[in-house]
Amino acid sequence: MKIGIITYDIPHKKTQDIIHKLLNSEYKIEKLIFSKFQKYKKKFNPIFSHRPPQFNNIDTNEILKKHNIKKISIDEKNPYKNCDIVLIGGSKLLIPKYIEKNLILNCHSGLIPKVRGLDSFKWAIHNNFEMGNTLHFIDNDTDLGKIVHQTKTPLYKDDTIFTFASRHYDSEINILVNFEKFINKKKFKNLNLTKKKPTKRMPINIEKNLATKFENYKMKFAKSKKIKKIFIKDEYIDDLSYSNIRNIKYGKNCKIVNPTNLFECILGDNVFIGPFTEIQKNVLIGDNTKISSHSFICELVTIGKKCFIGHGVCFVNDKFKGGKLGGSIANWEKTNIGNNVLIGSNSTILPVNICDNVIIGSGSVVTKNIKKSGVYAGNPAKFLKRLKT
Repeated sequence: MKIGIITYDIPHKKTQDIIHKLLNSEYKIEKLIFSKFQKYKKKFNPIFSHRPPQFNNIDTNEILKKHNIKKISIDEKNPYKNCDIVLIGGSKLLIPKYIEKNLILNCHSGLIPKVRGLDSFKWAIHNNFEMGNTLHFIDNDTDLGKIVHQTKTPLYKDDTIFTFASRHYDSEINILVNFEKFINKKKFKNLNLTKKKPTKRMPINIEKNLATKFENYKMKFAKSKKIKKIFIKDEYIDDLSYSNIRNIKYGKNCKIVNPTNLFECILGDNVFIGPFTEIQKNVLIGDNTKISSHSFICELVTIGKKCFIGHGVCFVNDKFKGGKLGGSIANWEKTNIGNNVLIGSNSTILPVNICDNVIIGSGSVVTKNIKKSGVYAGNPAKFLKRLKT
């Protein structure tokens, strides 16, 4: 099956996530069809981002060149030629003249018809609607095309809004990439889709109450999740009196070497945690990531998959904006580390976003967002050279 992907004319994380997962599933990507990125008329700075940073990844052209994928403009004649199916990688990418019936698939981050439009994750919480994703064909009305598949996103009692959002985003990508399985079932849903207006971006005056809304939302929808016993390397279990491991969630084959302080964090599959490490609540660590000894990972940090964190790496979430110690937790800031990131020993990471495929040299201090892959080092860390792809 030959696949086309409609995306922006600038680097875009969701599109790149789709590309990598399709290639790993041995699909043939016929072409990327670029539509001009439309900036919002008003500057939009949400309090809470329910998706990973979307516009700070490596140049998409590098991926296309490596995998011999064509690149065309949506304005070209017959842009979908030779495509059996077309997946859409973002919002505000199509106008009616570019829509072809039963060809273009979208995964909407809400359960249609109750949740349509922008910021669906947030509006579902605000309006107390169950969370899920909807795979559907695109037509001329917003999120009202023929429904192919719907999946609810599980919510657990110990989830934070960040862990819930991360699970929801992963589900959205996986449903879109596995479109063929759902199409082949040919059990399309013809719901009574109303013409209620789709939602727009959530205003700040509503969004500021979202954290409180989420706690009430959990009371209605959250389920208990069984916690497995932690596997700790046999050679280190002689004395656990110096360890503090409390209320953590983790995947398969995780290895934790005591003594450690881990509490209310989430570890993916095959994660390794070295001794004398502290990982605080609400931290997310992706699959196949290794955290070396003597590292400190504070709240509001998310680390992607296949990362390596060297010895003695320190993450910071409070830049003391108020100019004094003991400031408000409301002033803490988030850090998002992409996939395939290596951070050298004794580095310090301030609240930043680091894209996929980055190496940080030992002893570096990262003070600003890193938006393109490569090697960085120094105080403050600066770009040194590109990575070979």
